[in-house]
Amino acid sequence: MAKATRRRKEQSANSNDGHTNKDDGQSNTNTNTPPSSSRPPEHRRDKTSKTSATSSSPTTSPSQPKHPDDMTLLEVFLSHPLVKVGKFFLLPYLLYLSYYSLLLQHPHHLSTLTLNILSPRPAVGVHSPRQLLIVAPPSSGTVQIQKELKNKLHLEMGHETSDTAWNFVRDGTVSWFHGIRFLSSPPSNEDLVRS
Repeated sequence: MAKATRRRKEQSANSNDGHTNKDDGQSNTNTNTPPSSSRPPEHRRDKTSKTSATSSSPTTSPSQPKHPDDMTLLEVFLSHPLVKVGKFFLLPYLLYLSYYSLLLQHPHHLSTLTLNILSPRPAVGVHSPRQLLIVAPPSSGTVQIQKELKNKLHLEMGHETSDTAWNFVRDGTVSWFHGIRFLSSPPSNEDLVRS
């Protein structure tokens, strides 16, 4: 009789504590289990033990760096210092290149994306003729002429450049070097070598 009374007390104590069996999630109704006070501390489940159990887990926390042997190739690459700092330089450079590529080489994409609300000037090929070429000797004010034409007449003029793929020179160029096309070529190959 004393044993039956003790079992009922243990069962009521287990059901009042809200302890569950860790393995199957069922209420602990086993009569052979010792009372909760004699259980080892790792089997007790209350709010304080949950937080301490998660903080003392054997897995590494996100604040601790992983060992390179435990990391994937992508994680090793992204954790490299040059990649961490390089994205602050690479992203603006890629935006810069895409700006020139979109406006100078592929302006039709911009007009298509904006449903022809924006209609930039059409692209001019690198080898296609331009409207204007001003040739002058060196130190004769070619920079000033280029700035005047650009600012006052709103022409896309370049100075010493004719690459329309990466420079805004779709109207023409002011240059002294481009005058070489107007020089006569030597009559023979021997004269070409001498010059």
